[in-house]
Amino acid sequence: MLADLINQLFQEFKKELVEELKREFFNTIKHSEEDKLFTPEELAQYLHVSKEWIYKDGKKLIPYVKPGANLRFRKKMLSSG
Repeated sequence: MLADLINQLFQEFKKELVEELKREFFNTIKHSEEDKLFTPEELAQYLHVSKEWIYKDGKKLIPYVKPGANLRFRKKMLSSG
């Protein structure tokens, strides 16, 4: 019984810790226009290409980050400088 209680508390703590880390990760990303993160759908609209192209070919050509299961593209990585 004590082991079950400890396990339950640990699982709750782990879930809260993961959520807090996610919040901190996204809070550290600057919200300036240059640091904008595009979803694949937003990037497709921005580049005037299909969402399918982004998933199939764009991922090979454009650097991306993957926070969790999400795919995100940094606007500043789209320009050559």
